[in-house]
Order: sequence, then C-alpha cells, then structure tokens
Amino acid sequence: MRYCDIIGCDIIEIDRISKSINDFGDSFVSKILSVKEIEEYLFRKKSLTYISGRFAAKEAVSKALGTGFHAGLLLRDISILSNPLGVPEVYIKNKRRVDIHVTISHSKNNAISFALIK
Repeated sequence: MRYCDIIGCDIIEIDRISKSINDFGDSFVSKILSVKEIEEYLFRKKSLTYISGRFAAKEAVSKALGTGFHAGLLLRDISILSNPLGVPEVYIKNKRRVDIHVTISHSKNNAISFALIK
C-alpha cells in the first residue's frame, strides 16, 4: 500500500464568501477565480456553493504545496476545473497538475475541500 505524501484541507463558511461578494462585487470574484472558472461561475448563475468550493479547494492546494499564497502564487493562479465526468482537476498557471487530486463538498453553510499530492 502506498501512502500519500502531502495533504491539505480547508473549510469556508459560504456566508463569508457571500458577504465579500456583496461588499466587493466583481473585483472579489476576479481575485478568487481564473478566467475559465469565472465562465463556469456565470454559467451556474453565480452559484455561492461553486465559488465557495473553489475557494476552499485553492486554499487546500496551497496548504498541500506548503507555500500558501505568500510565494507569488495568487488564488486565481490555481484553477479547479471539472472534467466531463465532473471530477475536479487542478491547474496551476494554466498547467494541469496530474499529481494533485482534489475533492470538494458543501452543505447549506460550509464548503470543504481536501487536496492530496501524490
């Protein structure tokens, strides 16, 4: 059996994301989501669970990488895009990272994500 090398986790209150969108509007969204994610966000009629899940996933990925967002990596540099089966795939600066696996879940109040680097 092979064990994972690194894992990251994040949970966010959906109301916190909603408040930031209400306070800062599109500028907040463009700081969080990549161009392709914004297209999906708009297609999903500005779904709060979508943007909250992506925010949690990006935080989880940054924690697994061990860099956070202090080493020149921005939230919008990480894209979490769903493949045709709905499986989230990780892209960093437009390059797919097949070594990073992400899962996203949400409830009425929270979104949570785990990132695993093999």
